Amino acid sequence: MTDGLTLTVREAAELLGTDPRTVSGELSVNGGTIPALRVGRRIVIPRERFMAWLTGKDAVAHTEPERQAREAVNDGPALIGAIFAALIDKASDDDLAVVNSALRVRAGQ
Repeated sequence: MTDGLTLTVREAAELLGTDPRTVSGELSVNGGTIPALRVGRRIVIPRERFMAWLTGKDAVAHTEPERQAREAVNDGPALIGAIFAALIDKASDDDLAVVNSALRVRAGQ
């Protein structure tokens, strides 16, 4: 077994004492719970995330960029609404008339 940043499916299976096919079926890239990434045609398992998953500490195994990405996705609709509201506040009456007209045309009215 290597001491790199990732594990292979075979190495993870060895740690779990199970068959690599069983591990493959449980990988997150295949709908399972074992954290894994697809890199081209290869599947790799981040060692730290795997160990956190194995010890039941996977809730804290996510990196800061992953947490920020999840928050951005969850906050997306609110952010779009805030941007739209800010644009409307700054728009002139003529701008709003053009937008309203374009929306009516698009809606077929």
